[in-house]
Amino acid sequence: MRNAYNVLTLYGIWRYSYLEISVELVNFAVISKYDSVSLGMRIFYRALILLVLLSLPSLGTMSQARDGKGRFVVVVDAGHGGKDSGAVGKRSKEKNIVLDVALKVGERINVLNPNIVVYYTRKDDRFIGLQQRADFANKKKADLFVSVHANSHKTSRPHGSETYVLGLHRTQDNLDVAMKENSVILYEKDHGAIYKGFDPNESESYIIFNFIQNKHLSSSINLAELIQGGMVNGGLGNRGVKQAGFLVLREVAMPSVLVELGFISNPSDEEYMLSKNGSRKLAQSIAQAVVDYEAKISGRGGGSTKGKEVVAENAPEVASQSVMTKSDGKAVAGEIHYRVQVMADTRKLKPSYFGSYRDVVKVTKEGKYYKYTFYDTTSLDEAKGYQRDLRRKYKDCFIVGFDGEGNKVGSYY
Repeated sequence: MRNAYNVLTLYGIWRYSYLEISVELVNFAVISKYDSVSLGMRIFYRALILLVLLSLPSLGTMSQARDGKGRFVVVVDAGHGGKDSGAVGKRSKEKNIVLDVALKVGERINVLNPNIVVYYTRKDDRFIGLQQRADFANKKKADLFVSVHANSHKTSRPHGSETYVLGLHRTQDNLDVAMKENSVILYEKDHGAIYKGFDPNESESYIIFNFIQNKHLSSSINLAELIQGGMVNGGLGNRGVKQAGFLVLREVAMPSVLVELGFISNPSDEEYMLSKNGSRKLAQSIAQAVVDYEAKISGRGGGSTKGKEVVAENAPEVASQSVMTKSDGKAVAGEIHYRVQVMADTRKLKPSYFGSYRDVVKVTKEGKYYKYTFYDTTSLDEAKGYQRDLRRKYKDCFIVGFDGEGNKVGSYY
């Protein structure tokens, strides 16, 4: 009971006095040192402390305004740099590959749409902390933040591109990627204070991403899908759009993605990223996605109103109808149908390809891609049940909502 009382007291202090919370947290943390407290409770208390700390006002949770001239602003972030080489391949270092691609992304954006303003977190080989990168994007009042990285693995087998948005990891692989990218904070002085005790190498530190409310998730996913589709079309394997706990994405106040171009540990991927043609295609894919996204939200691409979210997440179900909110503030009323998307491919596959799911698969074509969804239900809870079962085989499957006319109105991860 006393422990529960301490929890409530801590919450009350947080609500009414930011000035006193640091002292109280230190006192509260002592509880986890008592021998009488179980390991499970220690982890619980640690997660609670992280939750409260991350709930304090920060740049990552502030409302975002457009730049003073009403221009669309993109910050392109080349990961790593300087003393932080990132992943190392047989012929290259991640920091050099991603800088080359990031600079080309900005150049292509300026060619495709000169009205878009591009800033870079770095344009040469220098070390910049994750918080500094986020602060820079927030200061520039960016509309998008695109962080460019290259993946790696202990073996040479994994290959292909993947694009991440902020969220809780669904698989150990996703957590491993987040841990690798977040570990760069250990190069920073006073990283414990800057990141409020976050330890990138301890899995319990990532529990906090369960509680983060990411108001930019829908827009981030839309951008991620555009980028991923372009990169796959460029020649690399498709590892999909995923979620994981990246610190740099947590701290920015705008839609954001982290792009893993390919695996530097895979000889074929490394060769592709190093080649002029490969780096050009990757940069073109990202730049085109940014330009298409801007056109969509500005109303020129058949999308939604500029500066607003594309769709509200976790839209409630009301009796036999579901209501979703579009970016213009108008509700999309009517019966929403939910399906579980398991993959997208440039090839049109026969139903028999999906084995026992052949009778529940539906294929729709968007641009050059065929998207494969399973089941069809008007209950979001039922769709989540299907999703849980399908994740045994399709780890990164997600739910897609469609209105009565078959238009996509939301994604649920």
